[in-house]
Amino acid sequence: MDPIHETIISQDGYQLNIKVLPSLEDKAKGSIIYYHGGGFLAGVPDDLPNTYLNILNKQYNIIIAPYRLAPEVNLQRIIKDACQSYDLTHQLYGDLPIFVFGRSAGAYLAFQIASVKEVSGIIDFYGYARIHVPQFLRSHAGYKKLTASITAQLIDTMIQPKPITSIPIQQRYILYLYARANGSWFKFLGVEHSTDSSYNLTPSQLKALPPTLIVHSNQDPDVPYSESKFIEQHITQTKRITIQSEEHDFDRTTSPSNEEIYNEVVHFLNNLSEVNDEY
Repeated sequence: MDPIHETIISQDGYQLNIKVLPSLEDKAKGSIIYYHGGGFLAGVPDDLPNTYLNILNKQYNIIIAPYRLAPEVNLQRIIKDACQSYDLTHQLYGDLPIFVFGRSAGAYLAFQIASVKEVSGIIDFYGYARIHVPQFLRSHAGYKKLTASITAQLIDTMIQPKPITSIPIQQRYILYLYARANGSWFKFLGVEHSTDSSYNLTPSQLKALPPTLIVHSNQDPDVPYSESKFIEQHITQTKRITIQSEEHDFDRTTSPSNEEIYNEVVHFLNNLSEVNDEY
């Protein structure tokens, strides 16, 4: 089935272009809103390899959710953009369970949405539910070495005069590395205080969240594996898949083992959909 293209006008007048992939089966079991990663500074909305999309899209509608990137806008605006994709999904498929799926920074948005909207389940790939994390606060030694020759002037040339929702990771990943290397990530996100409750889900908030599938590399160099343990500790119903790897985005290239993980995602969602059908 051909994609459906929808347009949302945000509260401040910005146009968000959303791609919807209707379920390949006549009757969808639910809808998955997908948020991409990239540290909020880079990335493209439609970055899931087709192999994974085909696995998810067989029985589920997929909503590719764009959001404006920092530093052109702040994190508060990014979260509001993510909420609008939920609102559109509810408008289109309100009779079906809605699931949120994010990778890395996208998983953070998924948790944010699930804390304020009616969501039946969360798929968290190497994400986090709070930004006040020691590793995010201090300079990242590994990234410092990688960006030793990068100047502030060069970084300035990467910032666009107008908001954007898409820029390939390769073109602006250095911006993220630089921000983390110099402990200035929060500055780029427009966050004055990392302890701001608006950006950090508390244990009691996590406890109220729906069932969650967590997938994370145990030696992730970017997002601490301990954040997945923190999430698992407080959400009432979780399933964790641990990848024995030093890669952050281990699934950026397809492989039989990664395809199996995405099949596990479908199995997890199917179980939740069946529970929803009972009510």
